[in-house]
Amino acid sequence: MSDDVKIPLPQSLQEIVGALLFASETPLTASDLRESIRAVEPEEGENSEVMEVYKTCTSREVESALKGLEKALDVAGCGFRLVSTGGTYRLQTVSSCGRYVRAMLKLDRPTRLGRASLETLAIIAYRQPITKSEIEEIRGSLPPGIVIEDLESKKDFLDASITSVVETLLEALALVIL
Repeated sequence: MSDDVKIPLPQSLQEIVGALLFASETPLTASDLRESIRAVEPEEGENSEVMEVYKTCTSREVESALKGLEKALDVAGCGFRLVSTGGTYRLQTVSSCGRYVRAMLKLDRPTRLGRASLETLAIIAYRQPITKSEIEEIRGSLPPGIVIEDLESKKDFLDASITSVVETLLEALALVIL
């Protein structure tokens, strides 16, 4: 028996894109996907022609693979879907399966933001960029010290980067509905 295990090459660019999105902890842009695909060098004994096709993939081909993956996931009905937000892509559980995922993770209820946190997020979304003191001035009172810290502690949940605050607010509101 040989010590060298031959790993088969992916069958399609769509398969590679799906694997990258599945493995990533953060949403990826089409450019991120393309760079990751192009960074892989062929190994000795691999079909270099096939590897060259992947290595020279274009942005259009990656976009096409993303669309194909989205359709394939919809048809498969496998409990997750491809979501595009602000030019980034990620795999996300379908909402109809949310309660099963929460039960498996032993979450009593979905993460919810308090009224003050949602109000603060709305101000940030409308007036970005904005400082803490400007938020306090707009609200007419000092927010509880916990509000900003609450938003910061839920950074993973919110992904509250300045460039995607509006999308994050919309996503947060959608997650509250779950």
